[in-house]
Amino acid sequence: MVRQLRTFVAFVVFVRGLISVSSVPPRIQPFEFPKNVALGSLIRTMCGLFERAPSVNFSWKKNGQILTPSKDKYYIGSLDGFVVMEIKDLDSSDVGNYTCIAENDDGKDEYTAQLLIEGENVMS
Repeated sequence: MVRQLRTFVAFVVFVRGLISVSSVPPRIQPFEFPKNVALGSLIRTMCGLFERAPSVNFSWKKNGQILTPSKDKYYIGSLDGFVVMEIKDLDSSDVGNYTCIAENDDGKDEYTAQLLIEGENVMS
């Protein structure tokens, strides 16, 4: 009986060690938008993490408001550890502060970059 108990305890410790995942909060690498972009152009920027973190959900905000992808204006696509945002047909209303947010069960990080358009220096 004691031998069976030791075997069971050893098995539980082994399995527990296999399934434990270290907690890693996401940490965003700073990013920026291309410089000297013109009205009507298309731009892309990438938001990535310094290191891989489990189960990260990405989102974007523009001037503090959640940015919703749309077929004609914004494309947002994510892959393991990074997210790409594309803005189509730039116009003056696109000028602003864009924030990438990365969040998982272990924490949250965000980084904000400013988009300026050539000839447009006042945020809408």
